[in-house]
Amino acid sequence: MSTQAQRILDQLVVWLEEIQTANGYHTDAGLEVRTEQDRNDAPLEPCLLLLDEDASYNPATSGRRGTWSQTYTIEALVHDDGAGRRLAREVLADIHRALSRRLTDWPPTAGVSSMRESTREIPRRPSDSDWLTPSVTIDIDFVDKED
Repeated sequence: MSTQAQRILDQLVVWLEEIQTANGYHTDAGLEVRTEQDRNDAPLEPCLLLLDEDASYNPATSGRRGTWSQTYTIEALVHDDGAGRRLAREVLADIHRALSRRLTDWPPTAGVSSMRESTREIPRRPSDSDWLTPSVTIDIDFVDKED
């Protein structure tokens, strides 16, 4: 991952960590945010997992820098205590609120030109599990400042 892509990932973690009832959110999902690098470090517990997925590059053209389109998935691990689907909807709403940002909220070094939510999902809980994994997929476009 490029330095620029890492800065974007780091900023997403900061915003997701804001998801706490003390900050006016519905849940405390942001108390434990993990990335791909540390996804297996701890036992199963409620958390948000931020995964950087596919990226595509649009080469530079005359007078324009190249751009990257990067997909990220934010997956929540929610214990289903009987009201899990309600909690899953609250977590999805919190993620949406935490990531509803203006382009000017990004550090200038990130070079972000757009961020959009592409999917939200609450998959059915497997019958042998007490956990739900609601997720949000976002796409971020950013100018290649490292070419």
